[in-house]
Amino acid sequence: MLNLWGIISIIKYYKYMKRKNIKIQNVSYIVISLIISFVLFSCEGRNRRNSEDNDKNTQSSTDKDTLAIDSDTIQNKLNNKTKVYFYIENSASIFGYINGFTDYIDVVNELAAMPKFEENNIEREYYFINGRKDLKVNYIGSSKEGNILVDKFNKSKNAYNSGDVSASDLNTMFQLALQKASDNDISILISDGIYDIKDKRAPKAALVTEGKNTRTQFINRLSQGDLQTILVKLQSDFNGKYYFVTKYNAKGRQKYIKIKQKRPYYIWIFGKSELLNEYFTDEYLSSLKGFNDLVRFLKNEKTNIPYEISNKENIGRFDFDRDNPKMLKNVSFNERDNIFQFSFKVDYSTLPFPNEYFTNVENYECIGTGKYNVKKIVNINDKKYTHLITVYTKTSPYGKLSVNLKNVLPDWIEKTSTLEENETKVDESTTFGFKFLIDGISEAYIYMNKGNKYIATFEFILTK
Repeated sequence: MLNLWGIISIIKYYKYMKRKNIKIQNVSYIVISLIISFVLFSCEGRNRRNSEDNDKNTQSSTDKDTLAIDSDTIQNKLNNKTKVYFYIENSASIFGYINGFTDYIDVVNELAAMPKFEENNIEREYYFINGRKDLKVNYIGSSKEGNILVDKFNKSKNAYNSGDVSASDLNTMFQLALQKASDNDISILISDGIYDIKDKRAPKAALVTEGKNTRTQFINRLSQGDLQTILVKLQSDFNGKYYFVTKYNAKGRQKYIKIKQKRPYYIWIFGKSELLNEYFTDEYLSSLKGFNDLVRFLKNEKTNIPYEISNKENIGRFDFDRDNPKMLKNVSFNERDNIFQFSFKVDYSTLPFPNEYFTNVENYECIGTGKYNVKKIVNINDKKYTHLITVYTKTSPYGKLSVNLKNVLPDWIEKTSTLEENETKVDESTTFGFKFLIDGISEAYIYMNKGNKYIATFEFILTK
């Protein structure tokens, strides 16, 4: 059936033919031809509309199928969603941190209600933990119940003053927290970091044994897959009893001293690197009240750190090699200072270490024909790179050079540890036997990294 536009067009065309005195039979022929064309066009239009309607129906059906698939995918993600387990030591040595509203309480509550956890609807479970080998684990609630920790830090209430408050076996706590950090889950252990050795005869030998046990716990967990460990040192007001590790009274009980001062405590965070890098950035952790320092332990994966030779900070001469971007040609000394120096840009954005780690020259080692040293490392404003590393030598500059970023413990670990206990005064920044504990963790990662002591390696060839 002709549409209205077709009929009007034929009439106009017919009148035009008459004005031009074109023979009517010719006009009739043309009109008939036009009618046939319009009929076919109309039919084609109807067919196209029918086809489009069918396509819409098909698309609608496809959309429903896609929606069903997406729903399944979303549900699977929900089923595998991250969960966070908090283990908060509540032995008697911790009581001094909860006497009043301290930075310690503020930090625990801040972590429990981290904005990013809330944003992503991450469920958290909270436990108090103490005791010896037969660990006492007291479930105190979850984030589904709201902010329940506020009124839990009260010694007079059963929730906090429960279990075996006279003891705290760190290695058993580590074992529990490490095993909970599996799949997409994260575990957090909050403790004063003091080994409860209970050995009056040879306390220092007992520290060595505890450190080896710590190493065993970490090796066992690391052998099961990816695990990053973040250790955060913080400080808070402490008003209560400080128990000595190596000093006992006539009845064989640990001596203590009542103190009202600052004391360090520690947070260990365990989980996949991908998760910990997302939720626990250096910026966030350093914003916690009483923050002192942090260190990250991770398995050395084959991370490709981009780097390229720069034309800045150079002393002496060299040419770039078009075929090999890691080669310097026609290298020559600066004759006046008898030195050769060049720099290269690197991108450290994928490594979860604080900037201070990258800019410390002591964390680098140069290996090669020439006796090169790292002069400085600075941050740069570059779209592709984060740091500029400058190296130099005063001997022969030729041959192969490897500049390596070492995997080393920060200085604050050594400074935090002590083996001295003064019965009249307790230091505000040190923890007894802390180095043995951290060495146990560090040795486990070194072992699992197959002795690889480098986080990143940058290689160059220098020719005359």
